[in-house]
Amino acid sequence: MLKRLLIAVLLVSVLAGCVTSKTFEAKEAELAKTRDELQDTQKQAQANLDFATAKSDELKACQSQARTEQIQSQSDFAAATIAQTKIEAELGETRQKLGQCIKSTEVARKYTETLKAREESLRDKMKTEIASKEAEISRLRDQLSVRVLDRILFRSGSADILPAGKKVLDKLVAVFTTTDDMIRVEAHTDSVPQKLKGKYNSNWALSSARASSVVRYFELGLKIEPARMEAVGFSKFRPVTTGNTPEDLKRNRRVEIVLTAPRIPEPAEEAVPATPTASTPAQ
Repeated sequence: MLKRLLIAVLLVSVLAGCVTSKTFEAKEAELAKTRDELQDTQKQAQANLDFATAKSDELKACQSQARTEQIQSQSDFAAATIAQTKIEAELGETRQKLGQCIKSTEVARKYTETLKAREESLRDKMKTEIASKEAEISRLRDQLSVRVLDRILFRSGSADILPAGKKVLDKLVAVFTTTDDMIRVEAHTDSVPQKLKGKYNSNWALSSARASSVVRYFELGLKIEPARMEAVGFSKFRPVTTGNTPEDLKRNRRVEIVLTAPRIPEPAEEAVPATPTASTPAQ
C-alpha cells in the first residue's frame, strides 16, 4: 500500500515538472516574439522619425527659399516702380517738348506767311530806292532783310544819318511799328582802312557806330520798342562781293535791317516730383 502511494506521489511530481517546463518554454517563446515585435516597432518608429526629420528640413529649406524669393520680388517691384516713375516723367517731358515743337512749327509757318505780306508792304513803300538799286529786299524762309547802301544814310567815314537817309528809315518805321518783329541792324564797311585821323579809327568802330545810330533813330520818339532791337557792326568781314572795283566796294558799304520772328517767352519750369528710392524690405 505504501509502495503504491510513493509511486503515485512520484508520478504526480514528474507530471508537474513536465507542465512547468513546457509553460516556461512557451512564455520564453512569447517573450522572444514580443521582443522582436518591439524591435520592429522601434525600427519603424526610427524610420518614421528620420522621414519626418527629412521632411521638416525640406520644409525649412522651402520656407527659406520662399522668404528669399519674397524679398527679391519686393526689391524687384520697388525697382520696377522707380523705373516706371522715371519713364513716366521722361514721357511727360517728351510730350511737353513735342507740344512746344508743334507750337513753334505752327508759329514759324504763320510767321512765314506774315513775312510775305510784310515784304509786299515794304516793296510798295520803297519802290524808288529799289528801282535805283540803292535798296534791296530779300526773304529767306523765316527772316526778311532790307539792304540799304550807305551813301543814302551816311557821309563817308561818318555815322550821322543824312536827311535823305532819315526819309528812307521813316518808310521802314511806318511798317515796323505795326509789327512785333525782332529787328537786327547790321552795319558793314568795305575793305578800305579808316583814316586814323578820323573820329572812327577802324572799320569796326565805324560799322558799330552806324548800326547804333540807326537803332537810336528807330527808338527816337518811342517809335519802336528798344527791347525788339539789336545793333551789330561787322566791319569788312561779311562782304556781299569779294571784288575790289568801286562798284564792289559800294555794294559792300551797306546797312541791313533784318526782321525775325518775335521771341516766344520760355514756359515756366514745373517742379519735378522727387524720384522714389528703393528700400530694403523688412525680413
